[in-house]
Amino acid sequence: MANTDRFVNPYTFIPLARRTTVVGLNAQEESPTDITGVIHCTLETMRPIAIPGTQPKDDSMPIPFFKIGGRPAIPGSSIRGCIRSVFETVTASCVRTNDELLHSTSGLKEPGLLVKHDDGSYELFDARRYRVKKGFLARNHKTGERLSFEGKEGKSSTSGTVTDIGSRCRRTGWFLHVNTIDTGRPNHPSVFEQGRSLGTVDKRYVEKALCENIAKYNKEDEETTRLARTTEEGDAPKNVFAKEYQAAFERMRRGEGMLPVWYGVQLGNGIKSYQFSWAQVSRSVYPVSPQDFVTDKGLSPCANGANACPACTLFGFIPANSTEGSARASRVRFSDATLAQGSPCEFIKDNDGLDPYLPPLMEPRQSAFEMYLRNLKHPHAFTPESEGTELAGRKAYWHHRDRAQWGEAKETISGVQLTSRIEVLDEGARFQFDVYVDGITKEQLNTLLWALTFGQYWTDNSACWHMIGHGKPVGLGSVRITVEDVHARTIDKGGYHILDDATWKMDLSRVEKLLDAPSVRAIKRVANHTAIPAASDISYPAKTPGGDIFEWFADNREAFKGKAGLPVYGTSLPSIDAPRQEMVRKPSKLIPKSVDMPLPRIIHDDSCQGQSEQAKGPQRFRGKVKLLGASRRTGMSYGKVIRNGEDDIFCLSSFSPEVDPNEWNRRFKTGKIITFEIGENPENGQPAAYHIEFL
Repeated sequence: MANTDRFVNPYTFIPLARRTTVVGLNAQEESPTDITGVIHCTLETMRPIAIPGTQPKDDSMPIPFFKIGGRPAIPGSSIRGCIRSVFETVTASCVRTNDELLHSTSGLKEPGLLVKHDDGSYELFDARRYRVKKGFLARNHKTGERLSFEGKEGKSSTSGTVTDIGSRCRRTGWFLHVNTIDTGRPNHPSVFEQGRSLGTVDKRYVEKALCENIAKYNKEDEETTRLARTTEEGDAPKNVFAKEYQAAFERMRRGEGMLPVWYGVQLGNGIKSYQFSWAQVSRSVYPVSPQDFVTDKGLSPCANGANACPACTLFGFIPANSTEGSARASRVRFSDATLAQGSPCEFIKDNDGLDPYLPPLMEPRQSAFEMYLRNLKHPHAFTPESEGTELAGRKAYWHHRDRAQWGEAKETISGVQLTSRIEVLDEGARFQFDVYVDGITKEQLNTLLWALTFGQYWTDNSACWHMIGHGKPVGLGSVRITVEDVHARTIDKGGYHILDDATWKMDLSRVEKLLDAPSVRAIKRVANHTAIPAASDISYPAKTPGGDIFEWFADNREAFKGKAGLPVYGTSLPSIDAPRQEMVRKPSKLIPKSVDMPLPRIIHDDSCQGQSEQAKGPQRFRGKVKLLGASRRTGMSYGKVIRNGEDDIFCLSSFSPEVDPNEWNRRFKTGKIITFEIGENPENGQPAAYHIEFL
């Protein structure tokens, strides 16, 4: 019987391994020893699967299973994607993230005004927001416009109400008009009156984070406008003010006036991190994106066919920017999987004899940092900007020991249906497909066989299964792939030569030496269909079985008092190698009363030498720092990077193999300028200072 106080999250993550060049897997030029041939495979459904076919025009009709000639089939593209994912993982190949994915945060924000100075620096001022109520012709004013007004203060120090607008009024402020967002209720226009200076803001919070945030909402508003044009009522929200705010932002960047913003500040040992948004209820974007974490590991998407990762070398790729890179053709092709002769073929029906409803698949968003990110040093308090934070890894789903549970149709409060009927093929069906390879090395062929079977091609062990199709979080999609036969040959000027197994087949130990060992162990664990105990409840986080996922996340975090909103988590997603994968349904009881606060990521001097993705050993950066203060307790010192007239907060470790701590404390003085090199502390892998010289 399942423990109702605990659950297992449907997915886990395989940690990212730093990219390395794998000998034998990155062959670029064809040679007479390259192999061409076909791999004959069988795919068996070990759990029910759902492979959606053509979407019916009538939404009330069930989504059909993919079929060829009226018989169930599995597209070769679906199998290819599944196998490529495994191949990418075990060969430490590049990671292709969605460029539009951004780390963001929500929460109440304060009104402020941003200005750009002639020297290129940005300054933030706090502001009092005066709401413009009905009776004023607010539509005659545009965001970013400076106007004269009169107003009365509200109950808080940051609120008030406009009582008059006109040239004779004594106060001045900056106008802000934002769209109606989702709720259907109007957002009042506002006038922001300048207050005290809050100091300079690093440009990455403005030119990267705020710019991307504005672009994000512009895109959403354009979609709202498109939908509004197709609605019968004609009174849906229009994209009226998004472009207006974009224009005001660009004027501010040119040094023309001030920009009204909503801002939040997070602190880590006295170092500030800013988040900006253009509406109080919208989300703010962090300057560190998922792609930045991928780049840190040297796993950026391949852009040049001459220097492709192992997966792109075999499967091919098209660069995101075709003007700056070159594509690489695929050397492997997957046929569609067709139903084997005599195979069982039964579709699941509910108690009424109808196709079942697929339960809602409402997984957490990328903003669920406790699921999608990890920080081993500070597991209870971190953001994307915190030192030591990294992506959790490549997503993979656990196999369910029991069949999926089918529910009834569910609706949201607004009446939007979250579920739909879908054709689901029962377990026990057998399919056949072929994999064609053209001019690949024996190392590539053997690694492909490993990805197809998790190495079971050599051992006949059937413990590891793939997952394919729709509904993985609720237990659908578990399949077992078996390699039935391999026909290989080489081609040269004299013709082609059929190869026997002894010519091309490597032993398993030699194959796995080509792979990333930690990734092999991790993927074998998540692919093992017995990894999660049978009595476990595999479901998305909820306080009660089948409950609201959003309530669980609300209970799992709170703003750490006195630290200006830095989130503190009760629990995070267990690592893939954790002995137990269970999480608690009442995470609020696990929120610690005090936590170690992480430092923001180190900001490097612009003049530093860039690090190479293929560099080995400590990665060194050189620059100058003006010292601000030191902590004897933590051994960390704080300073400002001297660069182009701008100051960036910098954290510097005082523990260096070339500087005696006593000498450091004796010679350390606030305001002192030093030169330094940053590398990696060999004991813990954390950034550390090297080659320190007092000036």
